[in-house]
Amino acid sequence: DDAFVGMSKKLLTQLQAKGVRVILDDSIPKDLTTGPIDPTSFTTKKGVELTADYVMVALGGRPNTEWVKSSHPELVDSKGYLKVTDAFVLDAPGWERYYSLGDAANTPGLKTNYIATQHASLVAHNVVAAIKGTSADKLKRVNGAPGALMVVPIGKGGGAGYLGFATVGSWITSFAKGKTLFVSKFHG
Repeated sequence: DDAFVGMSKKLLTQLQAKGVRVILDDSIPKDLTTGPIDPTSFTTKKGVELTADYVMVALGGRPNTEWVKSSHPELVDSKGYLKVTDAFVLDAPGWERYYSLGDAANTPGLKTNYIATQHASLVAHNVVAAIKGTSADKLKRVNGAPGALMVVPIGKGGGAGYLGFATVGSWITSFAKGKTLFVSKFHG
């Protein structure tokens, strides 16, 4: 997305200034998973030799819906996302009481924790409404794509972000997310 070009450039510059080797347009072997690795070296798809003691697999933007597609192809769109209505209901006959949100759903907007959290309250309302027998026309609906908002820290004092109208640098990013990196949200 063009909105994130400035943010990407800021992040790349900061990573390179820290001596991080950034390899673009390549991929790692599919058998690697997040965690310590043994042996500690591997070759990328394009033949780059890498040595590491820990790998963090971050695929980004690719829904993991192949398992659904293999048994219920009618639920998955051409990009691999689960087809949902604007009320987060699976959009296929016979699936009217099933919901999806987050990075697997074809809802508009970015696939981020921030947006999924906003959608979660709508889905919770809709599930309760369905249990109570409320008609489908009374369900809460997503109204277009939420504003683009993304903040990517690099350590506690670096990073960049996009706040829907402007690209921001290290200072605002560290203020918004750098102190804790939101790590506590993912523990447990």
